[in-house]
Amino acid sequence: MIRGLEPAEQLQVLSNLFNEAETFNEGFRQRGILAVNFYDGNQWTQDEMKVLKERNQPALVFNRIKPTINTITALQKGNRSDISYKPQDQSEWDYLAARTFTAIAKQDMHKANYHAIESKAFFDYVVTGRGALQVYYDGEEDRLGIEYVDFRNFYPDPSSRYDDLRDANYVHIAQYLSKEEAERLYGEDTDGIVPSESEEYLIGVAERVRVVQTWVKIPMRDERTGLYYNEYDCVIWSGSKILAYYENPYPSMKRFPVIQMTLYRDLDNVPYGVVNDLVDLQRTINYARSKATHILNTAKYVYRKGSFEGDEQELAKIIAKPNSLIPLEMGKEDIADISPKADLAALWNIMQEAKSEIPEIAGLGEEIQATSDKVMSGRAIALRQQSGLAKLTEIFDGLKRFKIEVGRAVLGVIRDYYDINRVARIVIAGGELPPEQLDQIRAVWQRINSDDTVEFDVVHATDPITISQQEEAYNNLLQIFSINPQAVPIEALIQASNWSNKDQVLEILQQSNQKNQLIAQQQQQLEQLNQAIQQLQKNAEAQLKALQDELKKKDETILKLMEKIGVSRLLENENKV
Repeated sequence: MIRGLEPAEQLQVLSNLFNEAETFNEGFRQRGILAVNFYDGNQWTQDEMKVLKERNQPALVFNRIKPTINTITALQKGNRSDISYKPQDQSEWDYLAARTFTAIAKQDMHKANYHAIESKAFFDYVVTGRGALQVYYDGEEDRLGIEYVDFRNFYPDPSSRYDDLRDANYVHIAQYLSKEEAERLYGEDTDGIVPSESEEYLIGVAERVRVVQTWVKIPMRDERTGLYYNEYDCVIWSGSKILAYYENPYPSMKRFPVIQMTLYRDLDNVPYGVVNDLVDLQRTINYARSKATHILNTAKYVYRKGSFEGDEQELAKIIAKPNSLIPLEMGKEDIADISPKADLAALWNIMQEAKSEIPEIAGLGEEIQATSDKVMSGRAIALRQQSGLAKLTEIFDGLKRFKIEVGRAVLGVIRDYYDINRVARIVIAGGELPPEQLDQIRAVWQRINSDDTVEFDVVHATDPITISQQEEAYNNLLQIFSINPQAVPIEALIQASNWSNKDQVLEILQQSNQKNQLIAQQQQQLEQLNQAIQQLQKNAEAQLKALQDELKKKDETILKLMEKIGVSRLLENENKV
């Protein structure tokens, strides 16, 4: 689309693409800002505030949106999990490669503060309908980098309808930088990036220019196979200058490095979040409360002229006082309260109905809030909360898909920018690496970066429904284990749990089992050796006894011969005599 064009032509194309995306996304941006304002409690417009002030009516805000959204985001924060990789082919090489990727991703995503960034993107996702982050290689830190993308600064291709942006031709991320920051990032020649047009400046912040990072899909054709594939170029530019051009910086990623999740979309393909459906209800609560408070504070009375010696202002002061005394000469029929009590009751009912509707529409019924029965046991409340989580399936399904795409993007950065030395330091920590281990890692890394690299499944636990089922299975296994410990292996209990570090526990247990097996084998071999020694001793004793018996027989034979020889000589001597 823009590769190979002259800089002036590139700027023209980029400007057209950005104007197209900015125009389309303006509706989403304004709707998102309204949603965030309602979450923050800024729920009255300037015109409404002016009218209320003229009426001497308080502009009260009883924010029911904030605790509702906080409940949803708390579920995400409470169920955070690391990304891990599992091989589709269970060969030894692929298993070692998957473990290598998992170790690298776990360490460097932790350094990049991934979980906090994910929570910020999830908040945008729930409130405004779109959350995003960017995966990149941080050259200054020489490691994986992950950056939160504000919903107000993200401008994807208007024609894209998929969260993974497979059908997008481009995406923009706009940010405002000072001239000094731009010089640090893009070199000293930055005079041309600070334009004179006022619309380029962020309102209220002087001496800042909007710098846009644009990723463009470049269709390519493999001349050898004839198949088509995509490359993704990155252009950093302002309204007047190309600051940097990176040609396909992440070839192994095979996608945009910007990952988004959208919750709902209207017929115009504009995302919206949970708050969109709560705004009218929240306004109803505010209006009803404000009106009811105004009625309570502005009572209205009628009185019969001549029944009270004094002016109206004096009578109003007496009536307004708590526990006020009215002169005896004034009877009931002489003064009457005509405040709209019926209106007050109706306003109260409307307000209560709106308050009850907000959590239901957001998917947070009594089950999740555990408020339906004050006398329920803790276990019963937990089960009811788990069943209530089914209403939030759509929200957490989007988060699950989002994390899968993050895992794939991380995989691409690792393959493209990590070398064997950094991999070895991460995979095997502490001291000098034994030559055989370093050779093994080098062989695995060479295989990972070869053309026939295996595909991996990204594995993690994010869906609260899965977690609920997991807890239920874990409790069932615990019950079986309590009845018959031999029926449930300890590994099965750990695997069924929702421990965040169960993989490490299983690995330690596996290593311990391997050591125990080795000790058992050694003990068995020692026992066999002892048995062999005992058998040898028995055989030696038997052979010794047999030898002794044979020697004894020979001795007896010799004695007999000697006796015979002696008798013969005696007879011979006697004959001589």
